[in-house]
Amino acid sequence: MLARASAREREMGMRMAVGATRGRLIRQLLAESLLLGLTGALLGAQLAHGLTRLLVASISTDSAPLFVDLAMDWRMLGFTSGITVLTCVLFGLAPALRATRVSPGAVLKSSGRSATSGRARFGLRRVLVVSQIAMSLMLVVGAILFARSLQKLATLDAGFTQNGVLELDLDLTALHLPVDRRAEFKGLVLRRVRAIPGVESAAEAGIVPLSGKGMNRQVLVDRAGQVIEGKSELNEISPKYFATWHTPILAGGILTIAIR
Repeated sequence: MLARASAREREMGMRMAVGATRGRLIRQLLAESLLLGLTGALLGAQLAHGLTRLLVASISTDSAPLFVDLAMDWRMLGFTSGITVLTCVLFGLAPALRATRVSPGAVLKSSGRSATSGRARFGLRRVLVVSQIAMSLMLVVGAILFARSLQKLATLDAGFTQNGVLELDLDLTALHLPVDRRAEFKGLVLRRVRAIPGVESAAEAGIVPLSGKGMNRQVLVDRAGQVIEGKSELNEISPKYFATWHTPILAGGILTIAIR
């Protein structure tokens, strides 16, 4: 926009010489900037939608298909449109003011050369070009790293099945069940869920994978009975928990403890 405004200084000077007001020329340049920005926004939205589908298809595999909801978000589209208009006004106003700031007489006497040539005119342009290239390079590198990380996550063996699993949070507060009856009620719910046609397995757990939660206890005694520092990661699970997640036991075994 700055380059076009510099090249059109003679044109703007001639228009002002024949009676055009500065405000009218500024509105014309802003209209051109707005048209350019909206066209770029529409083309960018279509290009982003198509490339996103291509990206998801390229990193998905038969063994680990990746699903991403790519439906159009009208709130995000409206926000982007607002940013587009604001960008057009901000970045179109400076070139418009620069192009219409010159004196018509000085422009007509410049015999083809810009009346505002000099270091001051090119300094801002150089800063904008360098900044744009630096930001674009940073975005490209970030996008490449994101795509590589997403591809590795899609093909990583997490140790549990990721397809066909439904996780529900059960809150018994509204039932006002006594503490001694909650275990019986949970067992009844599990039996009914397992009886639903199509359900292969069901289990209860205090912490499910990728929930971000954790539970641990201090371990303070060693084999010799000496006090030591340590920590044990715990989880409260029901029978068939590992079978439900299709998680293989690589070492050790299932330890059942009956507390009376």
